[in-house]
Amino acid sequence: MSKKPLTTEERTFIESIVAIRTEGTHYDVLGIDQSAPVKEVERAYFTLVRTWHPDRFYARDTGELKLTIDENFDAFTQAYSVLKNEAQRGAYDRELRRKGLAPKPRPPISAADEPMPTEHVVEVQRSGTSLKVGTPDLGDRPTSVSREVPRHTGAPPGVQRLKQQLALQLAKARGHFEAGKAAAAAGNWPQAESAYYLATRYDNRNAEYQTAFQEAARRARLGRVAVYIQQGDGAASYGRYREAIALYQKACDCDPPDGTAYFKLAQMLLSSEDDVRGAVDAMRKAVTRDPRQIEWRLALADLYERAGLKQNALREARAVLDLDPRNPKAGPLAKRLRTEV
Repeated sequence: MSKKPLTTEERTFIESIVAIRTEGTHYDVLGIDQSAPVKEVERAYFTLVRTWHPDRFYARDTGELKLTIDENFDAFTQAYSVLKNEAQRGAYDRELRRKGLAPKPRPPISAADEPMPTEHVVEVQRSGTSLKVGTPDLGDRPTSVSREVPRHTGAPPGVQRLKQQLALQLAKARGHFEAGKAAAAAGNWPQAESAYYLATRYDNRNAEYQTAFQEAARRARLGRVAVYIQQGDGAASYGRYREAIALYQKACDCDPPDGTAYFKLAQMLLSSEDDVRGAVDAMRKAVTRDPRQIEWRLALADLYERAGLKQNALREARAVLDLDPRNPKAGPLAKRLRTEV
């Protein structure tokens, strides 16, 4: 039986907590104000735990979010551990003030916040919109206390706070996206790639952000390839062959769609280090990216012959003849190889 996947709402909440615990405070993680009394800290924590404890997702298909759920729970627990302790919370608030994130003054805990002694409770009944709590006759004290408990409307404060955080997160995503557009318009693709990446991190379900990031990443990668090749050519011209090889290899590591970097790497490996095997591997990748490059296929045929792979060399020579039947190099090469294979 397949596991039930996470709902869209669950995924959205889980992912939103990542940005909150990364950039926010312990108060933000629990979704409470910095002036919240201890009872509200406890209430917020246990509300989150009831819903988001990792054990609740044991039989669910959490996919790539499994670790995120664990990390979120650790953040909830750490925030609760600090804020429930008066001394630790005081030290934490002082640290926030030092960083310019001073919490609002917390009012003293009122009598309404104190739990009612259980030995004084004789009856609790719901009447309309209030809870009436009866107490025994204690002389001059009133024999009953009526606390008006407003009927709950809307989402709990913690949920409202999380919604506000999510809205802030989406706003940050839009800001980074607009910065990426500006960088792209100026032709600064590395900067555009970085800005679009941040936009996708804050709102990874936005298809527009994902598309823009992928295009910027592609263009930035092509720019890096061009720079590495240019630097490699410069190093080779001054006889710094090892440096040239390293730069051409960097260009290849960017997985360029064009085979130029692989072709230059193969030439340099062969001429400076006589590395036939490495040159064959690089040249083969160059040909794979552009099979119609006759110069590259002839070079690969020559490398195959040097490596003793004459059948492969003949195949490349024939491929060149298919592209150019009168090629002056491929014809004689194919004729000679046919007699040797």
